[in-house]
Amino acid sequence: VAGLPRITIRFRPAHHYGRPFANHSTGSNHIRYLHEGLVIRLTSDASLSYIEREAPFVLTHPVHLVFGVDEPFQGDLETTCREFCDRTIDYWLDWSRGLSISYDWQDEIIRAAITLKLSNFEETGGIIAAHTTSIPEAPGSGRNWDYRYCWL
Repeated sequence: VAGLPRITIRFRPAHHYGRPFANHSTGSNHIRYLHEGLVIRLTSDASLSYIEREAPFVLTHPVHLVFGVDEPFQGDLETTCREFCDRTIDYWLDWSRGLSISYDWQDEIIRAAITLKLSNFEETGGIIAAHTTSIPEAPGSGRNWDYRYCWL
C-alpha cells in the first residue's frame, strides 16, 4: 500500500444517551462543545474546519487529537500524544509479560488476553457485556440494546 490516504474525522460527542451537544465554539486549536453547564473540548493540530464540516482531506502528516474536559491544553500536543501512546504500549507490554503462555499461538493468545482484560470491570471482577452501550442492531433499525451490565 502506498500513497497518501484521504480521511474524514467524524467527532460527534453526545450526552444523555445520544443527544447531540446544542452548541459549539472554535478556538485557535480546539473545539468546545456546550450543553447546560457541561463543556468538553477537542484539541487538535488537524484543520478544525475539516473536523467541523466532516470534510475529507489528504493525510500528509500525522494529526493528533485529545478529547477531555474544558481546560486549555498544556504542553506540546504532538509530544503529549506520543507520551500517552508510549505509556499505553509500555503498560500492555509489561502486563503481557506476566502471562504464562507457550510459544505456540503466542500473538493470538496475547490479543485474546488483552481483550478479556479490557472486558473486566476491575472493582468487581465482572465481565462487561459489551464495550459500548446502545449500539443499533443495524443502521437505521431503531433496535438498540443496552449493554451497561456485567455477565456473571
